[in-house]
Amino acid sequence: MFAGAAFTDEADIKATDAVNMLTALGVIEGDPDGSFRPDATVTRAEMAKMIFVVRNNTIDDSAYENNSSKLTNINSHWAKGYIKFCESQGIIAGYGDNTFKPDATVTGVEAAKMLLVLTGYDANKAGLVGHNWSTNTLKYAGSAGLLDDVNSGLEQGLPRQYAAQMIANTLDTNRVKWSTDSDSFDDILNGGVKETVGSAYMGLSYDYGTLIKISTDSLEIQLDSKYSSDNYHSGRGTVSFSKVGTDYSSLLGQKVKVMFKDGKPNNVLGVYAISDNTVYTTYMNATEKDGSKIKFGGSSYSVDDVDEISTIIDGATAENKTLDYFDDTAANKVSMNKVVFVDTDSNNKIDTAIITTYTGGQVTYVGSDKITFDGKSYEFEDENIDEEIVKDDYAVMSENLYEDCKDIVRADILTTELTGYKEKDGYVQYELDGTWYNMASEDTDVSTGDTVKAYVFNGVVLDLDTDDGDGSFPSDVAVVIGKGTSGLDGDQAKIRFFDGSTKTVTMSDDSVSLTVGTAYKISGSDSDTKFENLTLNDKYNGYK
Repeated sequence: MFAGAAFTDEADIKATDAVNMLTALGVIEGDPDGSFRPDATVTRAEMAKMIFVVRNNTIDDSAYENNSSKLTNINSHWAKGYIKFCESQGIIAGYGDNTFKPDATVTGVEAAKMLLVLTGYDANKAGLVGHNWSTNTLKYAGSAGLLDDVNSGLEQGLPRQYAAQMIANTLDTNRVKWSTDSDSFDDILNGGVKETVGSAYMGLSYDYGTLIKISTDSLEIQLDSKYSSDNYHSGRGTVSFSKVGTDYSSLLGQKVKVMFKDGKPNNVLGVYAISDNTVYTTYMNATEKDGSKIKFGGSSYSVDDVDEISTIIDGATAENKTLDYFDDTAANKVSMNKVVFVDTDSNNKIDTAIITTYTGGQVTYVGSDKITFDGKSYEFEDENIDEEIVKDDYAVMSENLYEDCKDIVRADILTTELTGYKEKDGYVQYELDGTWYNMASEDTDVSTGDTVKAYVFNGVVLDLDTDDGDGSFPSDVAVVIGKGTSGLDGDQAKIRFFDGSTKTVTMSDDSVSLTVGTAYKISGSDSDTKFENLTLNDKYNGYK
């Protein structure tokens, strides 16, 4: 959730937050072809360069290129300035023969040792040198959190993405110093303060709070006093951040950590959810009131405020909604609205609901510059409109809080067999491809067994029509050309389809009375065919 670069191979990156954060900070960069190569290993020289950038908040190493060094094989290397600086700080050391091997792969343990020294650990006092250096490095690095989410063998070459993860962890770690009083390392520095590596060397600042507002290029949080010692801004009020280059609307209503630089709220580097949050995503058509709880997905959840939930609808100011608002009424059962329930204080009780409303309708016109959706015109230059939409499609519209416009996307299209139907109180349900969908009213054009084309979104059917899938004449409409005579049994009928083919079928018990020369809708099998009267102006595979 950081405002980082978009790499061509970003789908292969697992340490996404770390990679994006360090890209935004200028600590790492991709290849000229736009890729990141997350699983390529880091060299010792590359690790020295990244640590230099963190420590000095710059990429310029020219001031150190001519420094003296005991290392014998780096003076002609591109990274000599970075290496010499790290050597002067005790962050790196050469081998016994005074070589550094800058192009050799750095292992995870070697990288962790360098970052521990950057954090303030004295290599000698911590035992990061000598016979047990590896064991001691892993002990201190694990305790400090440097190895969190580093899913790689530490005795092997360190992949680029996990080097980024290890550095990101280090930036969020408090600096330490040796305490002669306790004979151990202490994160209380001179002056009695705590300071992260990122704050000390890169000017990183942090605010923790609930994300309460998203608008174009800006956001606002309500500070959380629980984190007052870590927050850059003091108090319990709100803080606004501008020049936010990424859409964080998916985090609305959640506790977040906002990272910015040099104490400037207009220099936001990233926003991401913190571990205090437990998030449940569902739809209004899947929720119901269960006494003093909310039920969805087969489980019931307690709420913080007995009978009310603080609710944000389409980014508006939060308002309290009673649990009845989320009950399984007929109106909610055909609602496509998404609801995100959040427990922001880790007490296993829901305290916030974030609702995104979706409006469905048919697209009756598509031009070069605009469309007509649900009876109104919308310009391509003003709104985010799905380019795949064509005339007669069904679509859904929602608010884009970040760009201050409408998002209009085509509903999902299912072409499949209608395998079930239920009538409910105020709505109906259709089973398509093994999944049940709700619909406001019965569609008389279709019957169980039909091949149908359905527009669906968030568990709701917007439109349903019979469909052969090949644009041909309806295969479920036929003309009766004979019944119970001319060699036919009393419950048999001979029918002709629009393609000219004929067959003899056996009528089901619930078929209507047949008249020779009349067209009927048919369903079922040849041995149990149901005949139904056609309805004037109803569509059958698009034909009236």
